[in-house]
Amino acid sequence: MPFTASIIQRDFTTVFEKALLLGGASFLRTLTYGGGWSRIRIGALVGLTGNGTSNISDGILMLGVCSGKDYPASAFNTRSAFGYSFVGSPVVGSTRLLTYTANSGYPYFSPTSGVVYRNTTPAGYQVSGAAGALWLPVAYTGTQKRRFPIYFDITRRSGGGVITAATAYGVAVAATAQLDFRPDHFQDGLDQLGTPTIYSTTLSASTTITTVNIGDEFGPLDTFELFWSLNTFPLEVYAVGAVIINPTVNESAGTVYPSTIGGGIDFAGQYTPDTQITSFSYGTGFTDTGTIYGSSYGTTVINLLGTSGGVPTDTFEQYAVGAVTSGVTLNAGTGWSSYGSIY
Repeated sequence: MPFTASIIQRDFTTVFEKALLLGGASFLRTLTYGGGWSRIRIGALVGLTGNGTSNISDGILMLGVCSGKDYPASAFNTRSAFGYSFVGSPVVGSTRLLTYTANSGYPYFSPTSGVVYRNTTPAGYQVSGAAGALWLPVAYTGTQKRRFPIYFDITRRSGGGVITAATAYGVAVAATAQLDFRPDHFQDGLDQLGTPTIYSTTLSASTTITTVNIGDEFGPLDTFELFWSLNTFPLEVYAVGAVIINPTVNESAGTVYPSTIGGGIDFAGQYTPDTQITSFSYGTGFTDTGTIYGSSYGTTVINLLGTSGGVPTDTFEQYAVGAVTSGVTLNAGTGWSSYGSIY
């Protein structure tokens, strides 16, 4: 299966920013804190390659957590995975359409309403009803070149198979779609407890879903996953992050397990442009580098490992511009628990 995983550089009003160009692939990174959380907020700062002024069909964009980097929601074999599908449902045969809207020179894609999903093997996907459409900017196009944040906030009780409350956040107002959200705006939204208000703008929220079970009976939900399915129209990823808002609660005792609350943050700006990427090694809060390698699963996956403490960070700015190839170490950043891979 063809895929794209390379570092590019963009000029945002004379400020150069780098991004991971992702298509037909997943970006995965394991949190040092592991699966010991009762509330987590994850997110990404993105733009989507346009199709001229035409719509894009059958793209799958998933943001979630999974059990380890070898068994993500995007793979054929999945232990446990939970997240938000921003373009319709990931279930085979579902409608997934990104509708192009010109928006007076600030174009964006409005997707089929997203759903909350759970995926396990062999049970497959369990999905919610339609939860809301959150927009994606047409990458590096328009009167102002723009990036939009997308977030997913999960609250759960400890133990397997329990009910969760889950809400996605993003842009869904025409005036907001004229704004370019920077990495510092993105991180500000990760750190908030309610609907993110960033760049003096309150983002839109999906319906809060409480009907999809979440569980770690097939492995802890300890790994960040961002998946985009289309290699032809790759996703530009400027930052990814995760903040553990609450650690695991011991329900019987009514106490919080003692531990340091952590998370992860990774920006694309620290990597060298115009050369082949050899490692993800920058940022703060990570303990190790990551590796890219091939796989026979039919879904290409980037895996980056986690950190030993603090708030994990890694900025794509530190990677060279160029193709990400099989067998290359991904070792940037700090705060993740292990190496990462594309397979």
